[in-house]
Amino acid sequence: MSRHGDTWGVLILAGLAACWLVGGRGPSAEAGLPPAAARSHSSLIQRLTDTVSQTLLYDTVRDLQDDDALPGWDALRSRYSDAPGLGVEWGYIRQRMEEMGLDVRDRTFQLQPTMTLTNIEGTLPGWGPGEDAVYILCAHYDSTSNDPYHIAPGADDNASGVAGVLEAARILSQYRYRHTIRFVAFAAEEQGLVGSKQYAEAARAAGTNIAGVINLDMIGWDGDGDAVMEVLARPVSDSEALGRAFVEGIATYRIALAPRFTVGFVPAYSDQFSFWEQGYPAVLAIEDISDLNPNYHTTGDALDKLDLPYMRGIVQAAVATVAERGEIIPPGVSIAQSGPDLVVPAMPVTITVCYANPGPDPAASVVITDAFGPGLAYHGDSSGIPALQPASGTVVWRAGTLSPHALASFVVTASVSATLSPGDRVTNTVEVAGVAASGDPEGGRATWTGRVRYPLYVPLLRK
Repeated sequence: MSRHGDTWGVLILAGLAACWLVGGRGPSAEAGLPPAAARSHSSLIQRLTDTVSQTLLYDTVRDLQDDDALPGWDALRSRYSDAPGLGVEWGYIRQRMEEMGLDVRDRTFQLQPTMTLTNIEGTLPGWGPGEDAVYILCAHYDSTSNDPYHIAPGADDNASGVAGVLEAARILSQYRYRHTIRFVAFAAEEQGLVGSKQYAEAARAAGTNIAGVINLDMIGWDGDGDAVMEVLARPVSDSEALGRAFVEGIATYRIALAPRFTVGFVPAYSDQFSFWEQGYPAVLAIEDISDLNPNYHTTGDALDKLDLPYMRGIVQAAVATVAERGEIIPPGVSIAQSGPDLVVPAMPVTITVCYANPGPDPAASVVITDAFGPGLAYHGDSSGIPALQPASGTVVWRAGTLSPHALASFVVTASVSATLSPGDRVTNTVEVAGVAASGDPEGGRATWTGRVRYPLYVPLLRK
């Protein structure tokens, strides 16, 4: 977490926290579980939150704080922006994202005229018409201390947040979503949010539709053991709704945390502020600021001081929120189709059939059945799969095994009966069935309807 130079000191942060807690002129705060009723429970999202691994969180923090050139456990790495260790950890984070199958991009920027740093972005593209909406889970991967050029392990600030982002990415990347999800690690947060400022400004300039940002910064310290954590928002765009979703998810998925939700004036520390400046909805998830980590910005900010079960709980809440807001697609084969609104008698019509397996397991024995309603007759398709016609007006494709995360489509050509009248309707119903270990074996159904109109004739003009 950045102090914006020497402006934000430990005493100032503690004083702000005390002001908020006694109800002074700071923002409104809601302590404990959310007053609103818990949302509808999803067994799939519960399964995702349950699989957050405390062991992997531990391993990642250790990888980020330790000097690889030294044997054993040492906490002697520095990820300060001017230190060579930051480049080492850039490569480590990038490789981890690539291993998850994310589309990984380097977003470089200048910290100084002679210093280029990199934000790391891993993207899970959305499926469907909602893919233009982007949800971001982020953390900064640089660190600082009282001796930053030599030792700045930054276990809590902010290897903990980076570990949370990577663990959430490991779990969430096993499925697909209606919206696009990005996992981002920012550099140069400790120099005044420089990396996230560059990123958010570029997103606004490009017209990126960022629907929500969850920033994880310092999520590993619970000195008094009361499980209190903070969710901080400003009244910018849908930030309050995003914060409520995070807090309510803690109750819905039975996560062992006591969240405090604050909306109002939140000081300009940490990377969510860069998104608020650009008008994007964003929240900060952070440990209890009134129980401040005494190792903050020192060489003693090491893994052995952190509360791993507490840290796991915050990551669980992040996973639940991103899965819900991103609109996770349940595993098991699914199907959709589209065609024109209007059709013409005695003319062909093309219908696009899309089928998918959004889950992490192969789907076996996939069968697609197409039932053409009265007035439609099958002519052919572009699937490349032999079509069977067991009954009049019904076509069957035995697609076999569909790989995990597979998305496929083909075009069906049908003819429209010449005996139909304007205003009549024709329908096409497709069904899919298949078996996936983690999914719904019943498959799905989709129906397209077109309305008949007369063909347009242009009369010849006579001299």
